[in-house]
Amino acid sequence: MKKRFLSTITNQRGFILPVVLFTISIFFILITATITSYQNEIHMSEAHLERIKMHTLLQMGFQSVMEEYDDPSALPHTLYYSFLQGEVNITTTSITKDTWETLAKVTTNNHSEHTFKQNINIPHFYPKD
Repeated sequence: MKKRFLSTITNQRGFILPVVLFTISIFFILITATITSYQNEIHMSEAHLERIKMHTLLQMGFQSVMEEYDDPSALPHTLYYSFLQGEVNITTTSITKDTWETLAKVTTNNHSEHTFKQNINIPHFYPKD
């Protein structure tokens, strides 16, 4: 038994080394793929959180407009709000008596910018009691 084991180790035909190298190569490829996938997930999560922050700032800006201006005809053309997470610049244009077009430029503290364009139905946002 001992002689058979030693003959496997001292066998010079070269079967063990390629198998070990192949196994180690596959292992390193799997580790590298996992690390790359993890880095991509981190990047996507950061981008998603930034997008959520932008939408939150947009909603905070529109809520501030609704709280400050009871009469939609008193809305100024440009509104600027600065919040803790970033800034919102809202430009309003009257389309009809009951519909306004808004162009909101949202900038976060990480200097990410996005412009949102939406039409607002005034009776929906300013319901009459």
